[in-house]
Amino acid sequence: GNEIEVEIIPAANNTIGTPFRSDVITVQNDPPVVDNVVVSPSNPTSSSSLQVTYDFFDTEISQGATNQNNQSSVKWLKASRGTDNFVEIPSLANKTIVSGINTSSGEKWKAQVTPFDGVSIGQMVESNIVTIQ
Repeated sequence: GNEIEVEIIPAANNTIGTPFRSDVITVQNDPPVVDNVVVSPSNPTSSSSLQVTYDFFDTEISQGATNQNNQSSVKWLKASRGTDNFVEIPSLANKTIVSGINTSSGEKWKAQVTPFDGVSIGQMVESNIVTIQ
């Protein structure tokens, strides 16, 4: 983690006081980040498999931490034909590929990815929406 300390030097008018230094604290973990969350293909048919891809970044992992890794969660949501009411499909949780047998023409699909490094949870990012042709 990162170590942080603060030094304060009190001053009023032309008088400077005795500096005060805080104790050192260690920031244990920066939350991970995902971006570029994309469901493809962009124009799927009911026989197409859907795939979600994303970029994952974690400060501690990039600095060589071996006690953390990408444990991001994936949620798939679909809206039935003619609606924009998306509902999570729990049976597809944490899968990056959805087989075409799970989709029907007219449905809209999207994915949500929540980054997790084994220590901290980051901000959820939602994908594009695809409509099954």
